[in-house]
Amino acid sequence: MPKRKATAPPAAPIPKRKAEAQGQSARLTPSSSSQQRSTCPLFVLAHAAGHHPAGSKHPSMQRWAEALKRFGEVDDSLVYPKPFNLMARLVDAHAKAVSKAVERGHTRPVILVGVGMGGRVALHMLSGVAGDDGKPLGAVSDDLKACVKACVLIDYPLLRVGSREVRSAPLLAIDRQPLLFVRGPGDKHMDATKLPLKRMKTRALEYVVEGKSEVASDADMAAVVECIIDMCA
Repeated sequence: MPKRKATAPPAAPIPKRKAEAQGQSARLTPSSSSQQRSTCPLFVLAHAAGHHPAGSKHPSMQRWAEALKRFGEVDDSLVYPKPFNLMARLVDAHAKAVSKAVERGHTRPVILVGVGMGGRVALHMLSGVAGDDGKPLGAVSDDLKACVKACVLIDYPLLRVGSREVRSAPLLAIDRQPLLFVRGPGDKHMDATKLPLKRMKTRALEYVVEGKSEVASDADMAAVVECIIDMCA
C-alpha cells in the first residue's frame, strides 16, 4: 500500500483511503516489523446500539474482531445495559470491561475500538464529560485511563439523533490518547465538515472508507487495522 501524507481537510469530500491529521504529517501505513512486535496490543471492542443484545458478539463486531486478531488479542465481552440514554451506566459497564481485560492482558497496551454508541461511550469514559442527560459520570481511575493507548471510533455519532446537534465536548476534552475516526459516506450521524480535528488537544486522524464504516469492506478493514498499528507505534 502506498504511503499517504496528511493534509488539512479540504472543502470537497475526502476521497477513499485518505488519512488526515491535525496540522501535521501522519504516516498511516504499517511498518515492516509491525507484526513482529514483542508486545501485542489488546483490543477492547464496544458495540453500537443496534447490536444489542448480542453486544460485541454481533456479526458486524466479529468481522472487526477477526481483522484485529491479525495484530493482537481481542476482548469482545462487553454488552451495554439498557436503557442507552443513561451515560453513567454505560460508562460504568465500559470501564468494568476494560478493567477485566487489563487484568488478563497485564502490561499490554490497550486500544479501545468502538462502533457507533460504543465509540461515544469510550470518549465519555476517557474525558469524564457528562452525556446528553447532563448527569455526572462515575469516577474512572487515572490508572485505568493510562492503560488506554489509543481509541478507534467507527461510525462515530457526532450528530445527536433528532436534533442533529453537534456533540463535540468529549472530543475536545481528550488530551492524551490519539484518536482515529473511521467514517464513510453512509454514516448517518456523522458530518465530516463539523468534525473538529484541528481543534482537538490530542492527535486526531481520520480514515475514509466506501459506504458505511460499520460494515466496511474486507480491504478497508485490513487497511484500517494497519493504520491503528502504525498510529500506536
